[in-house]
Amino acid sequence: MGRDVAKDRNNPVHSMAASMANFAYLVEYEPKKAFAVDPAWDVEGVLEAANTKGLHITCAVFTHRHLDHTGGRVRLQRNKVNVPGLAEMVEAGIPVRVGKDDVEATSAQTEVDIDKIKSVKDGDEIVPGARVLHTPGHTPGSICILLNEGEALITGVRTVVINRCF
Repeated sequence: MGRDVAKDRNNPVHSMAASMANFAYLVEYEPKKAFAVDPAWDVEGVLEAANTKGLHITCAVFTHRHLDHTGGRVRLQRNKVNVPGLAEMVEAGIPVRVGKDDVEATSAQTEVDIDKIKSVKDGDEIVPGARVLHTPGHTPGSICILLNEGEALITGVRTVVINRCF
């Protein structure tokens, strides 16, 4: 995406986001069509970035079920705080995808009906040129997204490899 979101340091959710230093991506796969990867913390900022670039987000993919990637409820000091993410993407009418072994936990954490979350498995094509690689370990349903058969790999754990895979 190439831009910071969650910039309001007076907002406790944005401040927590800054300390986590997570990445969210908009991946344009056809002219004016993109999918979002791990759009949490500042969903409005992600949607605004897409709008500014004239992109229609066709789906959102979450690489694993941890709160800092999918959003949900968390206790911050004595208060419960809602971290925006998957639930807000569903509310915006954007279909969401999660690794099949993380769907149940993600549904519970985000309080989104399990029927509104599409599970993806190894080899599934998310959009043309973007394929799921099931990479359990970080969570049981962790996935990576292989772009154009090896031009890039989005891992969801702070790493993007932008080299050909051989």
